[in-house]
Amino acid sequence: MKTLKQIIAGTLVAGALAIGNLGCELNPKPEELQQIPDASSQGKIFFVEDNEEEVGNQDRIYNSSVDLWSANADGSNLKQLWDGLDYQERIKISPDGNYLTFAKSDRNMGHVIMDLEGRVIKEFTGSNRSGADFRWTPDSKTILFSGYASGQGIYRYDLDGDVVTHLFVTRGYKYDHSPTISPNLDKIVFTHHEYGSQYWIYLMGPFGENPQLLTRGEGSQADEDFNYFWLDNDNLLFKIGSKRNLYFANTLTKEVREVPTGIDVTFNEMSISPDRTRIALYGYGQVHFADFQELLSGKMNFSTEYFSSLSGCSSWSKDSDYFILGSASFHENDAFKIFDRNLKEYKFIDDKDFPEKLGNIGSLEWVN
Repeated sequence: MKTLKQIIAGTLVAGALAIGNLGCELNPKPEELQQIPDASSQGKIFFVEDNEEEVGNQDRIYNSSVDLWSANADGSNLKQLWDGLDYQERIKISPDGNYLTFAKSDRNMGHVIMDLEGRVIKEFTGSNRSGADFRWTPDSKTILFSGYASGQGIYRYDLDGDVVTHLFVTRGYKYDHSPTISPNLDKIVFTHHEYGSQYWIYLMGPFGENPQLLTRGEGSQADEDFNYFWLDNDNLLFKIGSKRNLYFANTLTKEVREVPTGIDVTFNEMSISPDRTRIALYGYGQVHFADFQELLSGKMNFSTEYFSSLSGCSSWSKDSDYFILGSASFHENDAFKIFDRNLKEYKFIDDKDFPEKLGNIGSLEWVN
């Protein structure tokens, strides 16, 4: 059996040295930002914005102020694709880049699957939690989601056959969430919460077979997202933001190893570049970057950038050359920040480019 160090090393690509100096300072914002030079080859950026001024607070969930937009990577060809998403504001692009899905703002908990031009392909009924907690499988044929209240547990929706299957059932004041399937579609990891912030991480087969405990502990809240990331078919990386650490887990041996980050604030989100050369942690107006290879050392060396209104949503370009951050408030042309590997900032979209006043940026996906 490979050691954990060999497995992680095997995920790294030859281009790891191209990430530049992660410890550099963010360039001062120039008078006029330039657009990224290769925008025509960088696909589309999809984003969700929430302007609560559009409707009264009492109508916000079912007469939503949340809209879905798309634009080219240089901000051109701006389109509003959907008016009225679920108030939890999440969108996810399928791994093959052909579809996106989200929960719409209705009382039936309906999900929409559309192509990248905005044409509806399929719809299915989710749960009262699935608007914020769903994931595509790597083959782009299935969506995993969780349910609270009257429909607790873990579900899957298969596009072929248009079938919803309840995989894992719980009862009482308990929450199961964050279902994430392995690359070979062989096993699903998910989080089980009860009694406040206590958590149990479970594994099961792709249709709910043989659920078994991987590990358990104490987190910070009842539905904390650990951002599960499969390194291969047997090994996981996840974070517990309140503990300010990352964790490796081997699903065969049930070994779980802690990797201190050295970050002195709680972080809410973790993302890894598609080429696995860079890792980013987000929280409280800060973004922390490190070389992915440093996971091998057991001690991360993060550089930190500060933003006054960071929302925590972000996305990498598929070639990992650029990343984009969303703002928690649309203020002084600062709704988005787009950077290259050396943290040079580029122009994406200014407020004058929009046909209406925009609110918070709630979700981002970059598709080539």
